[in-house]
Amino acid sequence: MLNLGVPDHWPSALPGPLAALLQDPAVMIAEENRAALRALQAQYGDACARLEQAGPAPTIQHDDLHSGNVLPAPGGDLFFDWGDASVAHPFTSLLVAMRTMAYTFGLPPGDPVLQRFRDAYLEPWAAGRDGAGLAELAAWTGLVGRAMAWRRALATAGPRN
Repeated sequence: MLNLGVPDHWPSALPGPLAALLQDPAVMIAEENRAALRALQAQYGDACARLEQAGPAPTIQHDDLHSGNVLPAPGGDLFFDWGDASVAHPFTSLLVAMRTMAYTFGLPPGDPVLQRFRDAYLEPWAAGRDGAGLAELAAWTGLVGRAMAWRRALATAGPRN
């Protein structure tokens, strides 16, 4: 997939782009937030390393997974809008999915419905692993992948006609 041009958002690939985003003056971040994020870079790199070591192996992940990108069909649901997809840790897909679910249904962070959804997603992947903890690491480290997806989208956007 990487040879076909799918972005590499595997955890070990993310610390470099984070540093680049923080150095780019075109990335509009308040200076105090930029400084705070720079102070977290070592911790972020450690989190990426822990996530990568824990597995599972990298896979294609949608990175914009929510009900608006799923078309129910008689032969099985179809997932579309793969424009934000990347090769990444498979738990990264939970970032947008859980945020969208919380927003749509007005659920607060930590709501049991969100936890059940997360656990159902993790069940086939996380046998013998700390799935919930890894999902948190994937969500945090995956934020850089989301920023990179937005950067790619904005870099190719033209003026509105």
